[in-house]
Amino acid sequence: MHNTLRTAWPRPLWFGLGALLGTVSFLLLYGAATLDVTNDAWIYSGYVEEDIIQQYTGWMFFRAAPWGWPPAVAGNLAVPYGTSVAFTDSIPALAVFFKLLSPILPATFQYTGWYMLVCCALQGGFAMLLFWHFKLGRAYALIAALLLIGLPVFLERVFRHGSLASQWVLLAALLCYFTARRARGFTRRAGYPLLGFLLLCALAPAIHTYFVPMVYALLAAALAGHIAASKKPLRPLVFLALCLAATAAAAYALGLLTRGGDGGAMGYGEYSLNLNALFNPRSLDLYAEGGVRDWSAVLPTLGQLPKQYDGFNYLGLGLLLAWLAMAVYGVCRLARAGKAGRRALFERAGRFLLGHAWLLAVCLCLTVFALSHVVAFGDNTLFAIPMPGLVLQVAAVFRASGRLFWPCGYLLALCPVVFGYRALRGRWRMAGIAALAAVQLLDTAPAFRDIFTAFHPPRVAESAYTGGDLAWLMASYDDKQCMAFIEDYNLAAAMIRFNPDTTTNFILANRGVFHTIYAGWHDINALLTNGEALPDNTLYICTDEHAFFSILQNIHPEARGYTAAGYYFFANPLPGCPLRAYQAGEVALDG
Repeated sequence: MHNTLRTAWPRPLWFGLGALLGTVSFLLLYGAATLDVTNDAWIYSGYVEEDIIQQYTGWMFFRAAPWGWPPAVAGNLAVPYGTSVAFTDSIPALAVFFKLLSPILPATFQYTGWYMLVCCALQGGFAMLLFWHFKLGRAYALIAALLLIGLPVFLERVFRHGSLASQWVLLAALLCYFTARRARGFTRRAGYPLLGFLLLCALAPAIHTYFVPMVYALLAAALAGHIAASKKPLRPLVFLALCLAATAAAAYALGLLTRGGDGGAMGYGEYSLNLNALFNPRSLDLYAEGGVRDWSAVLPTLGQLPKQYDGFNYLGLGLLLAWLAMAVYGVCRLARAGKAGRRALFERAGRFLLGHAWLLAVCLCLTVFALSHVVAFGDNTLFAIPMPGLVLQVAAVFRASGRLFWPCGYLLALCPVVFGYRALRGRWRMAGIAALAAVQLLDTAPAFRDIFTAFHPPRVAESAYTGGDLAWLMASYDDKQCMAFIEDYNLAAAMIRFNPDTTTNFILANRGVFHTIYAGWHDINALLTNGEALPDNTLYICTDEHAFFSILQNIHPEARGYTAAGYYFFANPLPGCPLRAYQAGEVALDG
């Protein structure tokens, strides 16, 4: 019966229904205000943290920069070397596409809102295709798709970290794995999933680099399975080489290979997976009380190490209870079969595990890497394994290792859904999936309420960055030179927002070739303190009041100092300046 239910509708219709479900879910939860591409005021207020400001600012700099090679590099940012828009997490595939259309786009253009809607739609669409593959009934599959659309690990990234909300990539990769496995070899039937893997290998670095190892892990499981079954490794290895070439070509075009610097160099073991992650409903929210968002109405938030918020992988109470029920059911059936001397069930379970042995192996590898060499339960470090510095440096390319557990988390969400359809019959199927979805929804209701409140309407906070003195300074000087490291995405946004001709040494990217900038800070300070004439059209930015007045004692007589938005500036004066100008030799701020 379930085969008829499945095949009565073609796959595109299943995908379309899932996409519609994801779209409706987005509109109900987030509203439509963020879909106005000319409205960016809500972005500057941040969401959960300030990463959304970083992503949008990266896009604004990239849009304003002249085209160069590689094409995804913004030469006006992190001057003199420039930075890849991939390292500002601005979804480089979209950034390049919309930059091509820039002449016909409005002056203010943000694509974040629409892309988040697309992510929700694709999340639902690929979830339904997975359920089509597993031959689930339509109504059952629609309810199950809601579980994956509402999965905490997915919604926690929507708008907070837009590129990492592209978790439909993982659902698509899982679909390719299961479809390729069913094809049993490099046959014509395997063409579609293999083509899918090839496209995902090229697309992953154009969305976010962290999807690359996750996609390749699932690809490795599929290829290893083919090699083990056929004993013919040549075609799978040639295909792997083709995928690697596609990834390398995309990475080079995006500047990942030429603007990646040292790849991170440090931090592996800090942003890792805690052993309590699956049942810890605690995530980051710097705008909430205590800086914590609670994803459960039932389970308490648990401790974790300071930076393990990025290893958030809460499964949800509904799925946790489903796993408990599934485990009890399995143990009872195996126990009864053992008592009766029936070996068929044990053999069937063994064949299932053996059939997915390579998938289990890559999941184990991903989990170990996600946990890192510093293993913690709650806020206690259980043990730390000493590792060579070179190994830590290489691992730090993916220092936010907790994210690499995501494919495992999605498999943990899929298993009870498929198992429930296989184990239950008749009305019990719909009752089971409805109960699972209801418990999951009620459990995550506190977080849903917080999200709904944050976007109805989106929060817009006025600040010193949105106009006034700072805006005048940003608009009046094209070249803006930081005198030290400044981690203030709103300041960077103000630079380009009020002056599209801006060039700056501001380090907005997470990674890059920064040694020239570090050396340049020394040269800037020497220029100012030695009393040399300042170049016109250049604004120097200082964060320290003491340093500001110290430099004023030695600065060139024609230069002036200014203060705005908590920062201190040096520049040659311009006519019509509305700011109080500090001259050489002044020693104190006005009372």
